[in-house]
Amino acid sequence: MELTLEEAIVLKLMTKMKEARGTIDKLALEKLVFLVAHGEFNEKGELVGLKTFPRIEADYRVYFRGVHSRDVYEIVERLIEKGLVEKLDGEYEVHETAPIQLPGDLARILDYVARYASYTPKELERLTNRLLGIKDDLAKALVFNASVVRLLKAREEARKLREKGLLVDI
Repeated sequence: MELTLEEAIVLKLMTKMKEARGTIDKLALEKLVFLVAHGEFNEKGELVGLKTFPRIEADYRVYFRGVHSRDVYEIVERLIEKGLVEKLDGEYEVHETAPIQLPGDLARILDYVARYASYTPKELERLTNRLLGIKDDLAKALVFNASVVRLLKAREEARKLREKGLLVDI
């Protein structure tokens, strides 16, 4: 059975979540996929920042419970349709039928992200908000429904202007 890259990643992450916490939480899954898409890792595999342009196709927006992507839910639905995932009493059960091969760099990133599989949705929300520079509810309200890619581009542009001395914080 052919899987898209995104389907393979979500399926692998669901398996890692099940192993780490016994359950698969949709909100936590969204944040883990976000870390695969945007996470910047050092040579030790430590999460050190965010990439502006995602590694995978998943459009993320900022909401009150952190980053959100409808794409992740659509991917899970496709996995259900393919018989690889089953929804039972609000829980997901993974039925992996074949080993999943990912490109080397992406497999390594997935291993780094899997370290966060035991985090609660709230812990992952705090982590992603911190990485995005969202420090409180006011900041969250100001960027509500903003595209993460646009937010990261704006932050990068502000950093460049600050370095050139063209932007000064008062």
